[in-house]
Amino acid sequence: MIFKRAEKTVIRKFWEENANFSDRPRIDFDNNPNFSETTRQLTELTKAYPYLTNLIELGSGSGEYLDYLSTKFAFGKILGSDVKSPRLERAQQTFPKLKFKAADALKMVKKYNKPGTIFLAMNVLASLTPEEMKELFSKLTIPGTAFVFCDSGLPPEHTESNTRFDKQYNHNIIDYLRDSELTVKYCKISYDGNEAKRSVYLITGIVAQN
Repeated sequence: MIFKRAEKTVIRKFWEENANFSDRPRIDFDNNPNFSETTRQLTELTKAYPYLTNLIELGSGSGEYLDYLSTKFAFGKILGSDVKSPRLERAQQTFPKLKFKAADALKMVKKYNKPGTIFLAMNVLASLTPEEMKELFSKLTIPGTAFVFCDSGLPPEHTESNTRFDKQYNHNIIDYLRDSELTVKYCKISYDGNEAKRSVYLITGIVAQN
């Protein structure tokens, strides 16, 4: 698949150059609405589908949420990933018991797309181009895998497929889900008023085993 190289480069360069956030306070994962609900969804998912034993976080950033999840779940494999940056290096130093890989979301899904795997993405999809979004969802077809994500996007009633927002995108996430092989098990959409006209999606989807 051919990407718009200049467009992709601008987004990646922005993310790599702004991937430090060393002064950001640690999120209270127990009380933050999106993170606590994501944790609850992971709990329900692993109870309902006990064969889901591996967790791959796409865009793990500082590694804090992955570390938090490692204390809550007994995954056979737990792996974080992000674009190569000082923040990723610091995550590995801060959490030496965890493993992190310098790779983008598409590479991680391609490599680890096997039965028993949950892919997790928190605030990652907006940094993907429309072409990358199509490829990502087209790869999520392996029976016995799941995709859990939280991100901002266009409200579902909008007819546009994508709009630009600063250095990122407002994706019409419902369109991508509709065209995918994922069966949505949980969907929460928050209509927060903001100038960018974005909604917050929290989705759990699964490709069920035959």
